[in-house]
Amino acid sequence: MLGSAHAGDLDMHRFGVLVYGMLVWILVRHRCSRHPVSAGFEDNRLLEIIWTAIPAIIVIGIAIQSTEVLKNQDDCSLADMTIKVTGHRWCRLTGRYVF
Repeated sequence: MLGSAHAGDLDMHRFGVLVYGMLVWILVRHRCSRHPVSAGFEDNRLLEIIWTAIPAIIVIGIAIQSTEVLKNQDDCSLADMTIKVTGHRWCRLTGRYVF
């Protein structure tokens, strides 16, 4: 059914089938009996530093930007209207508009 509540479940099912299909394909393609001799790589220190540093830089950049957004999010001085919402036990909400 198009537009039903279960449409997201179908997308997640397709994604799961895709992921597991790729996993099986990779396991079959790169099994040990097919390539008994390894490639013979020792290590590459520069490559290891690069693929560790780049994600660290990305995470630091995202943290800096999100910190700015979080600091600016609490500033309500330019708001036209303020809504005060109070939550009570058993999902009963009360609201009040403050102009």
